[in-house]
Amino acid sequence: MSTAKNNSKSQEEYQKMFIEQASTAMAMVDNDMCYIAASPSWIKDYGLEGIELIGRSHYEIFPEIGDDWKDMHNRCLNGATDICEETAFERTDGSIQWIYWDVRPWFISENKIGGILMHTGDVTRRKEKELEKARIDEILEKTNEIARIGTWEVNLLNNEVYWSKIVREIHEETEDFIPNLESGINYYKEGESREKLRKAIESAIAEGTHFNLELEIITAKGNAC
Repeated sequence: MSTAKNNSKSQEEYQKMFIEQASTAMAMVDNDMCYIAASPSWIKDYGLEGIELIGRSHYEIFPEIGDDWKDMHNRCLNGATDICEETAFERTDGSIQWIYWDVRPWFISENKIGGILMHTGDVTRRKEKELEKARIDEILEKTNEIARIGTWEVNLLNNEVYWSKIVREIHEETEDFIPNLESGINYYKEGESREKLRKAIESAIAEGTHFNLELEIITAKGNAC
């Protein structure tokens, strides 16, 4: 019995030492959700510098945590593993922090859970850039609709083509139509228009040159534009 207790204590101490030296944001809590250990990145990511964590409840440190997260913690305390790739964490000051997590139990012995390990990452900067780009793209899309300007993009790695709503309208195509580079070129009138575009695209791919052309197309309904 003494040997088993010592082994359990050694295992807990090992996990505690590992977390305290981890380069990523990790924390270890007991079955009452009180801190046993936290990594420097955990403290930095959540602005906890100068705050004593050990022995205090996770919910005391983060009073903004809602019932849905508490339910998730309870599931993990009963043996579940919960992984989230990205979610918004609204802090008490109203700011939004975007994080991912991997939360799972740690064991005192083979069948006895001692608490949970929380591994998280702060992806706020990346998410804010994504949201800003999406906002700018939405503004650009609305501006183009008003001005009747169509935009299209080509991914040269997989030959995928994106058409804006206005481009589809100009080509008189349906919303569910999926273009590719070759089919997009084929809308241009055979002969001079199509050859000019093909050469311009080849030059853009090979040399990075831009082009500005006035060309004729034949729409999906057979109309010339």
